[in-house]
Amino acid sequence: MKTIQYLLLVTSLLFIFSCSKDKDDAPTDPDVLAAQNGTYVLSNIIQPHPMDADNDQVFTIDEVFKTYTGTSKLILTDGNFTWEKLFLGQSQDANNPPLFWDAMTYSSQTQTGTYTVSGNTITLAYLENGNNLSHALTKNGNDLSFAYSTAVSRFVYEENGDVKSGGTFDLTYEYSK
Repeated sequence: MKTIQYLLLVTSLLFIFSCSKDKDDAPTDPDVLAAQNGTYVLSNIIQPHPMDADNDQVFTIDEVFKTYTGTSKLILTDGNFTWEKLFLGQSQDANNPPLFWDAMTYSSQTQTGTYTVSGNTITLAYLENGNNLSHALTKNGNDLSFAYSTAVSRFVYEENGDVKSGGTFDLTYEYSK
């Protein structure tokens, strides 16, 4: 009987000491959130196809970012964020043959919300026009990136030598600290 009690005691002690708590990288851990603090500025927009963003009928793969002259910033502070969210548009113009499209327009809207961290993923959560939205950003050193997929009828692009408009685009936004 003493042997069984001894084995139970040893097993219990092993279990207790092997379950010591390590620091958890929970999405709301203040130290993890604070480590992301800073101002990140838009440094690139990666597009899937050559586009004509300035209506010069020249299609290039870096056209969207080259023609953007504004600033889009993402400021992270202890689990809260302020983001100058960038919107792209291209409107139709019946007086502008052969493509009938104006140059691309850029606008921004300030969003505020909260963020969580899990590994190298920062998730922004916010309310826009009554809808709960979120974006998962990938962190690599001082750089953040996320893909934004949008179905639009307004973008003029080139694919396999053909000029097209509309479709679903995956634009990747890159921000640097």
